[in-house]
Amino acid sequence: MTTCTKLYTKTFSKIEKLQENENIYYNLISSNNNSTTSYGIEVSSESNGKKEKLSLDCLSEDIVLINNIIKYLYENSIKPDVSLGIINDILNVTQ
Repeated sequence: MTTCTKLYTKTFSKIEKLQENENIYYNLISSNNNSTTSYGIEVSSESNGKKEKLSLDCLSEDIVLINNIIKYLYENSIKPDVSLGIINDILNVTQ
């Protein structure tokens, strides 16, 4: 069974000629397989009806590590289009 839990939402307001309204969601994915639970990350955004999403399941069995990565992405306002490279870099350093 796989579940997705929304942990953080980053909201940007419209600033004329500089940025559009945008929401970015940072979610924890939990996957239970028999006796093991593994965790992943989903980063999605919505802006002016345009949606974008990156979903990476089963990255690690370490929930603390995955929660820390999600928090890092949120605190640095990382968007879905660049989050894959950042997540890969972090995992390569920590594992």
